[in-house]
Amino acid sequence: MNDLSPNEQCVLEILEHEGPLSTAELIKTSRSSEYSHLCSGCAGGDAILTAAKSLLHSGSITRNLDKDGYRWDMKVE
Repeated sequence: MNDLSPNEQCVLEILEHEGPLSTAELIKTSRSSEYSHLCSGCAGGDAILTAAKSLLHSGSITRNLDKDGYRWDMKVE
């Protein structure tokens, strides 16, 4: 995790503990008091999406489209 940005670490931490989340749920969770110590720089929607897309492209997480939009999750190996 050392090569990851703080925003990417935030997204990974949330997905590791909360499981699959929609984009809206991911943003809402990043703003919660439980993750405020880690996600202080990524509470904005654009920053969280940029971090999530970076993790998606590196293969660390997955994104699937369902009826309510995208759902983000940890990659299962």
